[in-house]
Amino acid sequence: MKNRVAFLFSVSALILFVFIGYACQDNGVIEPSQNSDFQNRLAKVVDNDEAVQTFQPNYSEGEAMSFMDTGMGKEIYPLRVGQAMKPVERSLEIPSDSNATELEGTLYQKFEGTLFITGYMVDSTDSSNIVKTVNVQKPFTTEIYRKVILTKVDSTGNVLEDWKVTSVSLPQGGTANPSTKIVKITLTPESGDPIVIEDPNSYFFDKGSWRGKEDDDDDAEDEFEEDDHRSGAVRIEFGMRHSAYLWFHGRQSVNVKVEVASPNDFDFVTLTYGANNSGKFKTKYKFDLVSSGGGINVYEKTLKMHTHRGKAHVVINVLPNSAVFDDEAPVEEHTWGIPYLVK
Repeated sequence: MKNRVAFLFSVSALILFVFIGYACQDNGVIEPSQNSDFQNRLAKVVDNDEAVQTFQPNYSEGEAMSFMDTGMGKEIYPLRVGQAMKPVERSLEIPSDSNATELEGTLYQKFEGTLFITGYMVDSTDSSNIVKTVNVQKPFTTEIYRKVILTKVDSTGNVLEDWKVTSVSLPQGGTANPSTKIVKITLTPESGDPIVIEDPNSYFFDKGSWRGKEDDDDDAEDEFEEDDHRSGAVRIEFGMRHSAYLWFHGRQSVNVKVEVASPNDFDFVTLTYGANNSGKFKTKYKFDLVSSGGGINVYEKTLKMHTHRGKAHVVINVLPNSAVFDDEAPVEEHTWGIPYLVK
């Protein structure tokens, strides 16, 4: 008989949802062998870019974290969940045209993970319904992909110096064929226009260097100086590509609304943000369900932006409750990331 994982209820308990990350080691990641030397060097440029690198510390959080609030609702029992994510494959599909001045490619990353669940199970086979501590581990695999745009900035003959990443799209992915999927995210800063995202790979975080400005965190205040009268996200359209200057001031409030296509009454939706490349300064929230209907569950959370400057990622993960509360249900997960800058 399939066991169901039930967790003891405690109003005062703080729910912990942990993604315990493994650090990426270059020698442990499989890379495609058919690429040209030029393509491999471009891949190195992408790997070294901070706007790309800041995704993983928020996707794989690397330490036990408590939520910034306890608004879990009386239906949710206290639990501790962890997820260890290890990158195992990486490929960059990009034209091998060294004479071009701009190239657009797709970066694919495959992760192997383990979902850890620690809680209390009621033994239904025992007439006394004994409660016992259980530790469940579930293996799973995800794939994350995003678009990247590289611009030729010099002609020294050294690809690593001649090319820079000037824009990266919002990353997305997850396990194969998840039953719950993010379909829309709306970011609304306390001052500024909302940004509505329905296709992550068509929205690009433009780093400003396409205008001739240096991409350096030390110049973060200068990089967007022409927009200093605005707080929040500024969107510029060119062609089919949406270029979003997603930048915020420290301590600024940002409302995040997530719409999830789901067959469930409610899902397990979390947000992690603020971690730099070393994994410091991360903060985690759990979303509140605010409405549902027509197969769409709507979640909201207002977060306070951190005060440390630089690039980071908001990473939003959606799991069906069965992945957490059923010891035999497979892990399903859908993820969107949002790169941004705090100045």
